Amino acid sequence: MKTFFCLLLVLVGTFSSAAERGTISQMKGKKAIVVFDSDIPFSVGQKVFLSSAEGTELGLRQDKRNLLERKNAINLLGSYSSIKPTSGAATTVFSVSGSYSWNWSQLEFGPIVALSSSDAGSNELISNSFGGYLDYNKDQNVAGQEMVWGGVARVLLGSETTKTSNSKATESLTTIEAGAQAKFFQLSQVLAIRTELVFQNKKVASSNSSGFVLNLGLQHYF
Repeated sequence: MKTFFCLLLVLVGTFSSAAERGTISQMKGKKAIVVFDSDIPFSVGQKVFLSSAEGTELGLRQDKRNLLERKNAINLLGSYSSIKPTSGAATTVFSVSGSYSWNWSQLEFGPIVALSSSDAGSNELISNSFGGYLDYNKDQNVAGQEMVWGGVARVLLGSETTKTSNSKATESLTTIEAGAQAKFFQLSQVLAIRTELVFQNKKVASSNSSGFVLNLGLQHYF
């Protein structure tokens, strides 16, 4: 059995803008203390604009990117599973996938590229696949939310190569997953720890296998 489960994500993005409501509580010359309706931490030194005559709505300059807005994301996800086929011994699978997603607050979706290495007794299985995924968030995934959870569905198409001591064979692969996901923004307002518990059905040629899979990774928004 191979040992494999190490994730490292170093991502640098550009950011986009959004206005947040705030109330001016004190004024002294050109200086003002503004209390925002939601807990959105603006950075010291950032430029802001006034979008109403009363000065009750402030935001970052519209030609700048807001560090806290979550419009898109780059994801890195790893998983460990023990899948029981319809016949034969259980297969231990280690996999990693990368994806890009568009965030529509309650819906997130995008393409995925996935690689996996499996140990099935005396056989080694290596697969690669491409597909897409969809998150449904119970609450809107917007700036200020520290935890977002909901459902996830994923479909992948590709191939799986089985290697033995003296042969190698490649067959078509279809993987379907559905379950629950949660994103924890404890690292920052744009970098989330992503967890998933999904039920996976995998079809290789005419053989099916299924089981629960735990996925863990990082999701960086920009």
